[in-house]
Amino acid sequence: MKKMQTEKFRWTGQISLRKLSAVLAAIYVLGLLPVFAIARYNYASADDFGMGLAAYRAFSSTGNIFAAIGQGFYMAWYDYIHWMGYFTSTVFMSVPPNVFDERLYPVGVFILIFMLTAGTLYFFRALFVKALRIDRYASRCLALVTLLVTVQCLPEGSARVESFFWYCSGVNYVLLYSFGLFWLGLLISAVFDQSRGKRIYDLVMACILGFAVGGGNYMTSLSCAIIAVLVIIAALRCRHKELLAPCLFLLAGFALSCLAPGNNNRAQSLQGFSAVKTILIALYYTLSYCVNEYTTWAVLLFFALAAVIAWKAAEKVPFRFSYPALAVIFGYGMVSANIAPPLYAEGNIGAGRLIALFYMQYVLVAVLLEVYVIGWLRQYVTGRAGDAADECGAAEGKKLVGNPQYTAEDVQAAANAAKLSAEVKGAAAGAKLSAVMSGAAVFLMAALVFGSVLTVKADPDFYMATSAAQDLMNGHAARYKEQNDGRRKILRDTSVKDAVLDEFDYKPDLLFFSDIETDPSNWQNKALARYYGKDSVVLRRTK
Repeated sequence: MKKMQTEKFRWTGQISLRKLSAVLAAIYVLGLLPVFAIARYNYASADDFGMGLAAYRAFSSTGNIFAAIGQGFYMAWYDYIHWMGYFTSTVFMSVPPNVFDERLYPVGVFILIFMLTAGTLYFFRALFVKALRIDRYASRCLALVTLLVTVQCLPEGSARVESFFWYCSGVNYVLLYSFGLFWLGLLISAVFDQSRGKRIYDLVMACILGFAVGGGNYMTSLSCAIIAVLVIIAALRCRHKELLAPCLFLLAGFALSCLAPGNNNRAQSLQGFSAVKTILIALYYTLSYCVNEYTTWAVLLFFALAAVIAWKAAEKVPFRFSYPALAVIFGYGMVSANIAPPLYAEGNIGAGRLIALFYMQYVLVAVLLEVYVIGWLRQYVTGRAGDAADECGAAEGKKLVGNPQYTAEDVQAAANAAKLSAEVKGAAAGAKLSAVMSGAAVFLMAALVFGSVLTVKADPDFYMATSAAQDLMNGHAARYKEQNDGRRKILRDTSVKDAVLDEFDYKPDLLFFSDIETDPSNWQNKALARYYGKDSVVLRRTK
């Protein structure tokens, strides 16, 4: 018995993909704990007061949640006519959690990170597991690596605040980006789900979500519109005509957003690039920012880990990865297209929310390209995946050919059963990385730990988790909350008509986005004054 137990737990030099996915999931969740902890100290600012004013007044006067939500739809219509076309984003931006209770504002952080996580996992499962028949744990590993790079390695500074901690920005960009991932996953599921009822559900949800994504921020909606056009072309050439509906719904939302009367009014206050210059600058920025600036040593190591997983994942894929160069060109173009709208409209990508979404799509496309290119390389070196299963099925079918008691359908059924059996056995046998790949994975994870210890010591803001932990431990987050609470007491005091608010002592990197000024005519001062019913609000410098 003792000998059997020893054999059971003997290290074979191979890492199970299931265990690796569990480790990556644990790292991802642990990395979010400091982020969620500091979210408790998060407060509304800037557009949260301006955009949320109508909903706040509706809820304050009626106590009805639906009245507040209704004001969100009204603001979407009003801005569509007077200021900006992305109506879906405006609905969400106009109903921030603070309109119901200021203590609810931190909920926005949880919602945004949850939706990004769920959208990424759903899209990867649809693409890799349902469509490419990749091992589900390999798919989960790739999704978790993507999420770790997306969240923890997000560029330092305003990109982090504006992605998750400033609600008005987060729902416009990260939430709609997550919706885009769900939409892509639904398109794939509508083709590969086995149940007819499930496929109908996928198509209906894809139509609804497609229209919403089309009416969202232009970076996400343009990227998805490009995909929609390509899917329509492919659908017209094959038997999956049902995909036309969700793609047309997305394009309808995108067209409706682009044709908004308010866009002309907003364009008069902005100075962007010409179409040709926009394309050239976007192509250059993809190289300059994504490759040269965003790809830190940690991102490179994570990408290398994804490459190891991709090599194993490609082992049983029946799909033929035939055009790696074309895939890379297309992926590069998609990342460039993502940043084109703000360049065309504003001539820059200085805002943190733009940088964040640019980075997020770059990471996603980079991982997908890794899978494609490594899949091509593996098939080139070892031959097309799935050939062994095909040969097994063909051999089984040949055994029955010529036997009068078996029909052609019997022969085909036997071949399919043998092929499926071979695939199942192969999947079971391939549930682990090889010894060489396991060694590479261990080395890369050890290098990440070693490099992180050295880097975080010198730069605590390197990861989002360590940045949050630093401001929690040094008391800056608590002091920020204390001063915000003091401000709220003044702002809610009906006897005070001209509010004077002290400047913050500390401005935590993940919490602070923007503040009022000493000039009461500043737009942020006026928005805050209207929100709380003050004649004026000004900032008093304390330094």
